[in-house]
Amino acid sequence: MKKSININIAGIVFQIDDDAFEKLRSYLQEVNVRFRQIPGGHEALDDFEARVAEIFQSRRGLTGVVTMDDVDEMISVMGRPEELADNFEDDIPEENTYSIQRRLYRNPEESIVAGVAGGIGTYINVDPVWIRLLFILFTFFYGFAFFVYIALWIALPPANSEKRRQELYGQRYGSDRSRRRKGSGGTYSRPVGADTADRVGGALNEIFRAIGRFIVILFRIILIIIGVTLIITGLTFLAMAIMALFFNYGPWLPGSASTETFFFSDLFPLIVTPSAIPWFVGLSLVVLALPLLGLIYWGIKMIFQFKAKDGIVSISALVIWIMAAVALTMLLFTEGISFAETGRQIERTDLNTVDNSIVLALGKDLSSTQYEKKIELPFEDNFSFYTTAEDKIYCSARTFIRTTDEEEPYVEVRRYSQGTSRRKALDNAADLEYNYTFRNDSLIVDSYFGLPDNTRWRGSDVRVYLYLPEGTRIFVDRKAGSMITRANAPGHNSWDLGGRWWIMTEDGLTPN
Repeated sequence: MKKSININIAGIVFQIDDDAFEKLRSYLQEVNVRFRQIPGGHEALDDFEARVAEIFQSRRGLTGVVTMDDVDEMISVMGRPEELADNFEDDIPEENTYSIQRRLYRNPEESIVAGVAGGIGTYINVDPVWIRLLFILFTFFYGFAFFVYIALWIALPPANSEKRRQELYGQRYGSDRSRRRKGSGGTYSRPVGADTADRVGGALNEIFRAIGRFIVILFRIILIIIGVTLIITGLTFLAMAIMALFFNYGPWLPGSASTETFFFSDLFPLIVTPSAIPWFVGLSLVVLALPLLGLIYWGIKMIFQFKAKDGIVSISALVIWIMAAVALTMLLFTEGISFAETGRQIERTDLNTVDNSIVLALGKDLSSTQYEKKIELPFEDNFSFYTTAEDKIYCSARTFIRTTDEEEPYVEVRRYSQGTSRRKALDNAADLEYNYTFRNDSLIVDSYFGLPDNTRWRGSDVRVYLYLPEGTRIFVDRKAGSMITRANAPGHNSWDLGGRWWIMTEDGLTPN
């Protein structure tokens, strides 16, 4: 019993004996090669296959199987391949030789990775296998061919329209033919020079196709990894921005583990005008969120490889982002000019003592302010804010002990602030609320200063400098010792000064 095979000719399925199939395949391959060498031969192959299908349909017997006799009869009717090619070439009308302006495109019909080699091969009428081989050789030996390929991939559009295919193929392309892809029952269209790809070229093509499929899969995996990374990054930072700006979440610990926790949004009432805070928060969210949403969107596109008409949306988002960025910049500039100039006011008090001895004591501390939140910034000397429910702002004052060449001790209270002008900065410094007294040889200083009501922090600071000549004795109260930032006491820390007598010597404070 003979084995029968199902084949597809011109879209019609036939059953054919295995020996008849071998003869038919050889005949059709030779016809295909002959017609590919002739300008305009591609469209004739479709008509040829349709005629072969008609002959087999008319000769099928009751079994419906195409036999060797049927194939021989078809060949006698259609003629030998060389006869068909010669007759077709003689019948080509002159009007098919019109001039077409040639242009180079990527050829999707000869594509392994992007169709670059297929487009070049089609354009110069050479089998693309040799172009691919050149790309590989120059990549391995010189390295630049890979980048040339990428550049051509980006620069060359695909031949995905009738006009572009005409410009790519030139005179070899028939605009009136039906271009059917491989596997659809028709002939796979290839450049005229494809007959130079012998068995070696065909084997190389299969190798290149395997490599191309691997590269496409690898590229796809890389795109998915990048897409997932973009989505995770975008979602993470978007969530952080929303929580920090709106939900008072996301603690910021600028100091050590013992530092009190505060939140990013706690800084807004300190430096931003209350009426501008909603604008600052909203504009900041837009400026941060739109790029992050763009990252998420591009990540999704990389993963799912979908196409969308998002040009208008992208342009609109860009315009909105630019407007928000400009508005936020103007708002920050308006708030920032409050820090344009720095002013300093110095208040000096001479400390006339009876026996050249001074007691440094603490007056009011921050517990008397009934503050609700402490915000410690990573500034020098651990500068801290304290806020109350009544929107009152207090700041930590700092004390420094230094030596002086003058005969009598004295204290300087230095108030610093900033403003839109030098005069405004000096006025702001003078308005800072700070108290200290000197009586009965005791210097009593508060550990904090306050900002005037309904004002923001403008670089405000208060520093107390106690100057002691050599030979002056000083007793530091234990509570006052905690507010001393620096003291000229070699070998001792500032917090070790409390509860002891000290004497200022040539080398600084020493225990007395």
